[in-house]
Parts: sequence; structure tokens; C-alpha cells
Amino acid sequence: MARNDVYLYTNATSPAGAVVTAQQTLTAATFPDLVIGDAPLFNFYFTDGTASWPAFAGSGSYSITWALSESVAGDEPPLALQTQATAITGGWSMRLPLNTGALINQAKAFRVSQDYPVVRLWQHIRVSDSDGYAVSYALIRTNVRLRTIPDTQVVPDSPLPSGTQALLVTAGGVLVSPTNFFSANALSSRSEQSNSTGDTTASFGTYSILHTEVLNVTGSAGTRNLALPVAGRFTGNACRVRLNLPATSGITVNVRNDTAAGTVLFTIATDGSGDDAALDLTFNGTAWERFNATYPAI
Repeated sequence: MARNDVYLYTNATSPAGAVVTAQQTLTAATFPDLVIGDAPLFNFYFTDGTASWPAFAGSGSYSITWALSESVAGDEPPLALQTQATAITGGWSMRLPLNTGALINQAKAFRVSQDYPVVRLWQHIRVSDSDGYAVSYALIRTNVRLRTIPDTQVVPDSPLPSGTQALLVTAGGVLVSPTNFFSANALSSRSEQSNSTGDTTASFGTYSILHTEVLNVTGSAGTRNLALPVAGRFTGNACRVRLNLPATSGITVNVRNDTAAGTVLFTIATDGSGDDAALDLTFNGTAWERFNATYPAI
């Protein structure tokens, strides 16, 4: 996915007019359309119009927050939020999470009258110092749309031929009809599997940001591993695991990161009671981390 460079003029009279063409070219520029389901990489550069970057831009003493909201004042919960960024010369690099449930639902509400809607939302870009004092440097009215056909196959804004039915594509390029787009890109998933011996790998939905994995353990004494894959996961993804354990002693169950040989995130040995276990995990961008564990689980 291509990177997008955005220059923000720190001395703009209004945050709504902060997007400019380049570091020393302060003519107004437009912000690219955002596409639901994507995770585009943006470089946000902060410029005062000179050849030198402002001292705060990319400094480790400052942090950047990007939010996408229906509210111009930012007084409503954001539909998408990113606070993790990589410092670069002149600013920060961020990957924008355009696959949140709130954002999908917002577009879905418009689908009643439009097969492939364009939603107009506000981007808020703020920079905070080490004391938490925040300054809003950009307030950008932005088109957020569903992908109708691959961007590489048409000129942007070109109309569909008369009588042609609109098609949508998933991030993997699979064509789906407008009516089943949301089911094909479900943001939550659930898998229930049985394990009587050996290893089991959790089965995540392709676009799931919240997954539930139920493992029904049977059989005799021995060691079992439940692997939670990391491929395709984004920072903040969550996984709930339920271990349904038998009233048999001597079974050890390990929940591991990525593979059956990965880091152990949770382990339990059955004691014959038949009590079950449950745990919550979050993805930190690289690996799964245990957030909470309950034993016995009701």
C-alpha cells in the first residue's frame, strides 16, 4: 500500500486550512480519500514554512493523536483512533485503522440508499507535550468511502458504465456484492474446536478485530497447545479464549503466541475437578499479551 505524505502548516489561521502542498509551498492541498477496511500509512509533516522543521515535530517529548469523528468539536467518541506513531524527520508516521466496528456501522447506515456510500467525517490531528497539553494542528473534512472496484483499474471519479452493477472488493481483492460486503468483512469472529491430543491453532476471521476461541479439551493425560496466530492482526485486536476442561487429571494446556512453539501466554494443569478457564488477550502490534485470566470460569 502506497505511503501518503501530508504537510500541516503550524501557523495556519484555522486547523481546517492546515493541509499544504510541501514544506515551503504553503498553497492549500487536499487530503486523500480514506477507504473503509484499509490501513493506510501516512507521514504527517509539520512545517512553519521555513526550511527547518519545528522543534516538536518528531520529538520524543511529544506525541501525536489521530482521530476520525462525526463531530467537528471532537466531543463524541471517535469512530477510529490511532495514538501509536513512529517519529520521522519533521513529524510522525502512522498507520490509520479504518476497520473499526464503529466506522463500518457508520457506513452501513448509509447503505440503505447507497450501495457504496461516501461518508464525510472529520479528522482531528493533535500533538501533546510531556505534560499532556494538546494542540490541534489539523481539522480536516474527509471523504471516507467503500471500495467499489480496484483503484488500479479505473481513473478516480470516473463513472460506472450505464447498466453496470457496482461490485465491491475485499482487501484481498475478492469480489463481493454490495449486499454481502459487511458479512464478508465481519469484524468479529468465533471458532469452537476440540482437542484430544497435540496442538490446535485458533481460527481467526480474516478481518476480525475481536475473536472468540473455544477449545473443548478431551482425552487422557498429556500436554496440549493452543496457538494464537499473529499474521493479519493489528494493534489493539482482542481475543477471548475459553478452555472447557474435562474432569481428568494430568492434562496440561498451554496457550501460546503465534505457533505451538511460541511464548507461553497461559498454562493450566487439570486437577480432575472439571473446572474451566477463560482469558482475555490483546495484540500489541507484534505479539499477543495476556490481559486477564479467570479460573475457575463460570
